[in-house]
Amino acid sequence: EIKKIGLGSEHTCAVKTDGGLYCWGLNLAGQLGDGTVGNKNTPPLSPVLTDVKEVSLGYYHTCAIKTDGGLYCWGQNNYGQLGLGDTTNRSVPTKVHVENTTFTQIAAGYFHNIALDSEGNLWTWGNNGNGRLGLGDTTNRSVPTKVTVSNTTFTQIVCGDDYSIALDSEGNVWTCGANGYGQLGLGDL
Repeated sequence: EIKKIGLGSEHTCAVKTDGGLYCWGLNLAGQLGDGTVGNKNTPPLSPVLTDVKEVSLGYYHTCAIKTDGGLYCWGQNNYGQLGLGDTTNRSVPTKVHVENTTFTQIAAGYFHNIALDSEGNLWTWGNNGNGRLGLGDTTNRSVPTKVTVSNTTFTQIVCGDDYSIALDSEGNVWTCGANGYGQLGLGDL
């Protein structure tokens, strides 16, 4: 039985109730996580990762959080969107190391990610065009970087292609990134 699903540009992943993660579809950059770069038009028989509780898919990359709070990413990495400190693609799930941090949520954009840790802190990495990482600049990051917002605990995160949105514990919405269509909700373009 499937408990969660995620959609990328042209690939799909599903988490079964036993925590097994299964991915299929386009696999040009290894985003299916099975060690290959060949497309698959049906779900595989065995999982690419086990003990998974969350999954989110970007354009050609995938990230998942295991039940122990460990974060894993794989696929395309041209902007450092895998959070591994380089720009090398990976075709198997690879652990993203952030000392003393347990992750609870992950959201993938086109070429960037935002994650929420167990203490309500935001972490972002990847392409930072239009400031979509919320770090006050437009420099790409190849490792998760903590977003500093004083006295704020976040509870939910989402990504669009080139923008990010977070909800804090007081019910306030925080936005950053591209706003060409008013998607940040700030009343301007």
